[in-house]
Amino acid sequence: MTRLQTLLSRLQEFYGLLPSPPHDPFAIFLWEVLSTHTTPGRRDAAFGALKRIPALTPDAIWRTSQKKLEEAVALAGPFQEQRLRALRTVVDLFRRSPNLPSVIKGPLPAARRALKRFPQLGGASARRMLLFAADRSVLPVDLHLQRVGRRLGYGEESETGRKSVRSVQRALTRELPPDPGAFRRAGVLRLKELEPSQQRIQLHPGFAVVSVLMHLVGTYQGAPIDQSIRYTRVWSISPNGSMQIIAGHMSEVQPV
Repeated sequence: MTRLQTLLSRLQEFYGLLPSPPHDPFAIFLWEVLSTHTTPGRRDAAFGALKRIPALTPDAIWRTSQKKLEEAVALAGPFQEQRLRALRTVVDLFRRSPNLPSVIKGPLPAARRALKRFPQLGGASARRMLLFAADRSVLPVDLHLQRVGRRLGYGEESETGRKSVRSVQRALTRELPPDPGAFRRAGVLRLKELEPSQQRIQLHPGFAVVSVLMHLVGTYQGAPIDQSIRYTRVWSISPNGSMQIIAGHMSEVQPV
């Protein structure tokens, strides 16, 4: 287990699990708009009010009366007009481009270009969209996470917040477990054959270690590959009773 994973486990034990954003692209944008310059409690109140209308899709918001929208968004706190303006802009984007969710979940360059059209969606917010809506292996570091990262000893202080954010992001990324699925989803890894073998499961009180040997045949960044890789994951039971991965590792196995 890396130092980062140990620290995250301790933070989770102390604070509990934080609520995750939705996985639908439009709902994530709505979550981001309601999260700006407010508290999680206010954001959740506004998001819950829109859910009860219900108004969590572009078409549903389009049909909702202005009064109901204003009352729901007002629960997020100040900057009500800015939130509503951003919401109207993106509702129009999704209605004029029905394939926008597919673009966001598709090849990374096109997804990033599409997200640049979204108002109030900075670098960290765009990465959260790619992480939760498109299942991309990206790390969304904003100023809040940057401060936490620096207190934990990651990255370097800088005269500008942006440089410090990038420094913390690079330092944290180096300790993240590998995600081979991200390469496949991004088109970097293209497989013709994927054969599992030698699956091993070790059960322990409160956690389990699972490993499998995968034979991969295909291309990586255009170059042919034919190799065997052992993937190992450590599963644990979270405080809410669900299973979660707390550590991971992958290594190539040379033929004997």
